[in-house]
Amino acid sequence: MRDIQKLFPLLFIWLFAACNAAPTAVPVGELTGNAVVVTATFAASPTVAPPTATPTEPFIITSTPTQPAAPTATPTPAPPTPTNPADAGINGRLNAPDGAFLREQPGSGGEVKLLLQGAAPLSIIGRTEDVEWVLIRLEDGNTGWLLAEDIFVDWDLAALPVVGDAADVGQAPLPAAFAPTGVVQNGIGSLRLRRAPGTAGDVIANLRAGTPLSLQMRTIEGDWLQVSTSDGQTGWVDAAYVTTDADISGLPVSNVTVTNRPTPVPPPGFVFNGEVIAEGDGLRLRAEPSLIGPVEDNLDAFTQLQLIGRTSDSQWLQVISVTGQRGWVSAGYIRPMIDINSLPVTGETIVVELPREYPVISGITSNSRRIFQIGQQLGNRPNVFSKVGDSITVSGYMFLPIGVGRQNLGNYIHLQPVIDYFSSTVARTDNSFANSSLAADNGWTTRDVLSPEKHLSGECAPDETPLECEYRIVKPAVALIMLGTNDVGWVPADEYRQNMRRIIEISIEHGVIPVLSTIPPRPGYEALVDENNGIIIALARTYDIPLWDYYSAMKTLPNQGLSADNIHPSWPEGSPDLAANFNEEFLNYGYNVRNLTMLEVLDAVWRQVIAPSTQ
Repeated sequence: MRDIQKLFPLLFIWLFAACNAAPTAVPVGELTGNAVVVTATFAASPTVAPPTATPTEPFIITSTPTQPAAPTATPTPAPPTPTNPADAGINGRLNAPDGAFLREQPGSGGEVKLLLQGAAPLSIIGRTEDVEWVLIRLEDGNTGWLLAEDIFVDWDLAALPVVGDAADVGQAPLPAAFAPTGVVQNGIGSLRLRRAPGTAGDVIANLRAGTPLSLQMRTIEGDWLQVSTSDGQTGWVDAAYVTTDADISGLPVSNVTVTNRPTPVPPPGFVFNGEVIAEGDGLRLRAEPSLIGPVEDNLDAFTQLQLIGRTSDSQWLQVISVTGQRGWVSAGYIRPMIDINSLPVTGETIVVELPREYPVISGITSNSRRIFQIGQQLGNRPNVFSKVGDSITVSGYMFLPIGVGRQNLGNYIHLQPVIDYFSSTVARTDNSFANSSLAADNGWTTRDVLSPEKHLSGECAPDETPLECEYRIVKPAVALIMLGTNDVGWVPADEYRQNMRRIIEISIEHGVIPVLSTIPPRPGYEALVDENNGIIIALARTYDIPLWDYYSAMKTLPNQGLSADNIHPSWPEGSPDLAANFNEEFLNYGYNVRNLTMLEVLDAVWRQVIAPSTQ
């Protein structure tokens, strides 16, 4: 009995614990599929007092059985309603190692808004029917279209709503800000910029060697490129003459048809024994062996010719072109495949009387000859000149038409010899007229040409000014200098004077004859223009160097020879070549007068300084 009494408390504790045990919980996060979480609860029975033992009966332990409560099940949830992924916020990222263009409209013809790079997070909010393009929203709120292949998601893009259709409008050119770049190849004379791809396209401009280009589109074969220039001209060029590090196969493809001029059929008996050189693109075929001979045609570079005669001095060759035309061409622009001395003499060069005085040039004295002689001792080249200036100097209307042989001298045929003289040697990228100067650029002031940080080429030393770099590399005998239009209103007169002094002194130190040009009129800034021109004239007199009075030549022209912007010289409508047409009707334009007076300046310096010193 005592032993049973000892067990009683232990049995009581065991029964109490069993009636109040808690169920094991399953973490909801570990359930998968359609598992239903059931949470069981148990109601414990009231505590029963132990019975009173009777001495005459054996002790019996009794308890009221505890009935577990029926478990309450959590209702099975209904399958989730599919949601629009477009409502999920950030739901993808960019996956284009080389970047991707965000476009205003779906399709490769859509206008480019931005270039996206990296692994940018995206909100993808719509698609085209074919799921090739998706509409996205950037974190800054910008929206646009991307190729679906340029994004990464871990869900089906087909779940997106259709919000656009890719229009079949062809591909669009790249904006200049996103376009890869290139330059016109050196050593080709010039490159024609055309309105349409192919040799049948009208010529917009002749681009000099080294001209920077933005590459915007290509033809299907990649043999023609749509490009834009820094002065806003857009057109097509032959891809073979563009130097670039870019992979042009990645450019948008134009569906424009390439149209070439038909290949000429040689006349019967034609013997190909000569051709026009690259630098002779546009060579005039004349009726007589003379600069005053009527022009029969303009010959393209590499035009095949049959050489049939020459003048006694071999300066002119009589030819038959591959199209059957007969005439005379300047021998300097022909690559003969025979000894031209073996050709019969079939004509005589017509000599033209040359004038000796020009009203726009003054100040050519013995000091110019002294500077020239110093330059010769330093290794400067007598038949090379440099250009120092701003946008008026680097414009495709200035110098270049002459550098590629597109001039029409009219009554000024006596200037052809000076053109030939300064065209005979490559200055850096081309002859002096077509050469890309390291000392001239758009918007430049006198500060820029003296600032080492304004280098235009990796050929320049870090501490070298653009002017010194140009002189060191090109080694010219003469420099045509016009700066001051952009200084007006920006560079104080005293600083302008000091800068011009430094330009003159650097030129003389390098043995380069500095020819100073007055700047053109500028309405609204008359007093400042007069002040700068007064400084130019005074410095030319002080240093005893040549003065080119362009201002005076402009003053008598319509609108003072200025274009609509009242800053740059005017030019004839049509091809830039017309800026080198010196027939009377074209001499009302500012660029025509500048090109003509430039040749007169060079002719005077050549005949009065260079020629006597080199004979």
